Amino acid sequence: MKRYGTKSIVLAMVILGATLPSFGQQQTGAEVASAALSGLRIDVANLQEGVPTRVEDANVLPQGVWESRVSLGWGHGDRQKWLEERTELGFGLTDKLEGTAGVIYRDNDIDATGSGDVYLKFLRPVLESTNTKSLLGVQWNFPTGKDHARMDYSVPPYALPVNERNDRVDTTLIAVYTKRLVPEYRERVHLEAKYTLVDSAPAGFDSSRLFLGMGYDRQLGNTLRMASVWWEEGRSSCSGAASVLQLGLRHKSAPRLLWGASLNLGLDWPAADWGLTWGAEYGL
Repeated sequence: MKRYGTKSIVLAMVILGATLPSFGQQQTGAEVASAALSGLRIDVANLQEGVPTRVEDANVLPQGVWESRVSLGWGHGDRQKWLEERTELGFGLTDKLEGTAGVIYRDNDIDATGSGDVYLKFLRPVLESTNTKSLLGVQWNFPTGKDHARMDYSVPPYALPVNERNDRVDTTLIAVYTKRLVPEYRERVHLEAKYTLVDSAPAGFDSSRLFLGMGYDRQLGNTLRMASVWWEEGRSSCSGAASVLQLGLRHKSAPRLLWGASLNLGLDWPAADWGLTWGAEYGL
């Protein structure tokens, strides 16, 4: 059985601990039921990672609302093709705290590290005004999946897993800012930053990783047109950073169902030249 380190968990609790006072503000049964019923009508403007872009917004699920999510990404490059699938369950613990539990799977002959990993994420709004919102969050990634950090092809035709991960938990700190530009046109911009403490990093791999993203969307009826660009540090000095442009849309086809799709273009993307992402959300 794997033993998970506590160093990163204790650090992340500094952010998550700010949510504790909200649990003392209990809602009545009628208020919770009302929130749950309203949650059956999924909000097309409540962006979730991978449905279809990586950049999120600063909204959270209301208390008592549950939704299932699935995301499928495909990448194509000169050296590799890969698939990545995420399955999630999102839930509104309070009106000020959203939780997500998920699992990730990867099909990649070169590097399938983390396929089968389980993660928990919590998001909490911190500042809100008429046209702006912001939130802080934390995500823990448990290394329950494949442990090899990369594949060594230096001795063909053999492929050898090298530099196995340790059994520590990776912690990601999240900050998101959303600004509404022109209310009558339902236009918004989003800024997102993530800093991951990679406690599971093996020798020769970086112990931290930074993600920066910027997104824009405009809602027309039940459809959200989206564009975003993101940059992420590589896992080691050998792998290099990645920057990707995503163009997509989210469409609500039923009160409890929406789907999204995006075209992903590698500006400087070692893993692929281009790719596609499809995702869906369903209100439970």
